[in-house]
Amino acid sequence: MRGLLCLGLACAAGLPSDSSAQTLRTFTDVGLFAVDGARIDVDGIAAGTEITGATSAMAFLGREAHAYIDARPVPGGFDIIESGSVAAFGGAVAPTAGTTQATGPGPVTPALHSYLLTAPAAPTAQELLVDFLAFWPGSQLTISVDIGNDGVLEWTAAATGQLQRQLLRLPSGGADVRVDFDGFADLAAGSYTSNTQLRVRDAGEQPCSITEYGLGCGPALRGSDTILGGTTHQFTMTLQNGPALAPMIWAFGAQSTSAPLPLSSCRLLIVPALVVPGTTDARGAATLQWQSGTLLGRWFAQTVVLAEAAPAQLTSSRGLRFDCAF
Repeated sequence: MRGLLCLGLACAAGLPSDSSAQTLRTFTDVGLFAVDGARIDVDGIAAGTEITGATSAMAFLGREAHAYIDARPVPGGFDIIESGSVAAFGGAVAPTAGTTQATGPGPVTPALHSYLLTAPAAPTAQELLVDFLAFWPGSQLTISVDIGNDGVLEWTAAATGQLQRQLLRLPSGGADVRVDFDGFADLAAGSYTSNTQLRVRDAGEQPCSITEYGLGCGPALRGSDTILGGTTHQFTMTLQNGPALAPMIWAFGAQSTSAPLPLSSCRLLIVPALVVPGTTDARGAATLQWQSGTLLGRWFAQTVVLAEAAPAQLTSSRGLRFDCAF
């Protein structure tokens, strides 16, 4: 079963992952402030800077604000430490060294800025562990994580003074992960600090996600995937409510479809690449069980049962979609 199901899928069993190729770079300039929402560029870390070692900078905006940024690689990922002091109100901010424009009065806050973590493709499922510890009394500092850098945020959290931890699944083919930081002032000036740890690690073997799809004609098909240990999956498929003591097939394929099923008013919901014969019992039930190593990809299954022998009539179940290590 395993060898045939690997057709069209990526199969791995106990292969080591390598997260050493992950990179972190600044996606925007880092060391920015905003006054009444207007961004001001000051001395900091320029956009596109790769963090290959301890990288730090101080950013100043006159007497209104300052920021300290420290980003560095550590085993398995990166640490980002940011701290500073901001003013809630004040007069006009004069240009200072590194400041590209002057601005009028208004609350000064850390401006939206971003880092881009690139996680490489890996033979086993990966996950991103984010630890976020931040504090800014009377105001708000947020972190947001966008896996794929596609504008869809998978996680957002605000500073609470308590450690916040989030695990996010990464695509097996690797991904760019944008990490945004932003500050929103109320009426309070003062100091802020944030300590963020980003770690890419093996997710551990995960069961495949199994979803029913399409329309069946009566027989009910269910599937499950249990991790027995290590990378060993035990798949179980059960058929119920079928004709009693009837010949049947378990059909598997890497593609779904919806086509007329011969000798039936039912639908064929997969493009079969493998069929396994079977027979229902006196209750119209049947079970198929097998074990496999890691499967990376998507595959489909359906059962077809002989409902009547003369004249021949077939009946079929709904389809099952298996999503493994996406």
